[in-house]
Amino acid sequence: MVMYHIVRLETRASRPVDLFFSDEDGDVGLVAILHFATGANSPPPRGWDTMPKLEFLHDPEFNQKKSLFPKANTCRLVLQLPTVHDTFEKFKEYMTSGILNAKGFGYA
Repeated sequence: MVMYHIVRLETRASRPVDLFFSDEDGDVGLVAILHFATGANSPPPRGWDTMPKLEFLHDPEFNQKKSLFPKANTCRLVLQLPTVHDTFEKFKEYMTSGILNAKGFGYA
């Protein structure tokens, strides 16, 4: 049996992450987040070989700016969240846009 745990991350972005994942009236549900991060619409019956991870995008990209949008590595099962937003509303806007506009593999 696979057990799933919710862990509160003690970082600057922990509050927006907690709120985003628990926001029931938002456009993005947990299935969409799971699909974005792993490429799967549901966890495999026997679980993943590697536990999915959450990372934060602190480093600038090739253009010397930090990413506004979430990213995912579906092979490594890593969801990467932006850290540049100063309000929850902006964080949610870019998360929703990034996840809903990245159907399948690739960047939003």
